[in-house]
Amino acid sequence: IHCNSDPTSLGRGLEVYIFDAKATDAKSAALAERENAEEKMNLTYILNHCYHVGNEPYSLKAARGIQSSLIKKLKLKNRGIKRAPFYVLAGTKMPSALIELGFISNYYDRKKLQSASFRQSAAEALLDAIKEFDRATARSIVKADIK
Repeated sequence: IHCNSDPTSLGRGLEVYIFDAKATDAKSAALAERENAEEKMNLTYILNHCYHVGNEPYSLKAARGIQSSLIKKLKLKNRGIKRAPFYVLAGTKMPSALIELGFISNYYDRKKLQSASFRQSAAEALLDAIKEFDRATARSIVKADIK
């Protein structure tokens, strides 16, 4: 969970990102580049991309559920689900999503983010999405019988 920023202060709303070595668009690529500036992209990063190829359908399913739940409960502007090579997502070996819960650089989003009731509602919406993801994937994943 993260807060977005836009130098123009015009950016507003919710975005959810899943890992992909290629960004959805130029703004997503620039955001990932700014966020990744301190990280070293190396062979480990590339190998982690391989893990994400297998997890991509699950990450996308989780992102869709998160996006839907948060938009419904919080009434935020829906900026969509996007892909970008965020280092924070590259290090995971399970389905993952980066939630940009609003723009801290935007007056209206910032006021919401400062509200305890908004943060509580966001937490409840995330919990609902996680529970639904768990129910949905429990039905679709075949459990291996390990002896």
